[in-house]
Amino acid sequence: MSIQIHSQPQIFNNTVTVTSNLSAQSYYGDGSSITNITVPTLATIKSLREQITISNTVPSGTINFDAINQGILMHSVSASGNWKLNIRGNVGTSLNSLLSTGDSFTIEHMVPQGTIARYCSAVSIDSINTNQIFWQQSAPSFGNIDSSDVYLYQIIKTADNVFKIFASQTQFSSPNYNISF
Repeated sequence: MSIQIHSQPQIFNNTVTVTSNLSAQSYYGDGSSITNITVPTLATIKSLREQITISNTVPSGTINFDAINQGILMHSVSASGNWKLNIRGNVGTSLNSLLSTGDSFTIEHMVPQGTIARYCSAVSIDSINTNQIFWQQSAPSFGNIDSSDVYLYQIIKTADNVFKIFASQTQFSSPNYNISF
């Protein structure tokens, strides 16, 4: 589906193309959604609503992050072991097939920590191990006790099945209470 924004919108291939200034609120009564928006010049976005998944599963082993379903994966249970994050489109769709070379997107992974802190030990895309470039030069080698760790990944597709991942781990805590999600 695509919408060409002029006087009469047109719909093709789930894409909205804006060719002039646009100030409108639009929606579909059938529950469908727009999957791509192309803006030919600079655009101002006042607010974005992101899809979040709240998971009640214990983080450990391999965790699949399905980019089609969410931009943020938040666990409500403390990690029981270190984990590997596998970023993919979903169970039947590769992330590689969803992105063109030069595309970039950001995901967030939120993990509460208990009295024994754990951390993300590796990241893969479509089950292929991928190196990350971490802020402050080194990958985390520990989690943060009695707090919540938030991992932010900026993923850039540089060629077919080739990605650069810029990553960071941030600790959120409070001296007065456990900040588990």
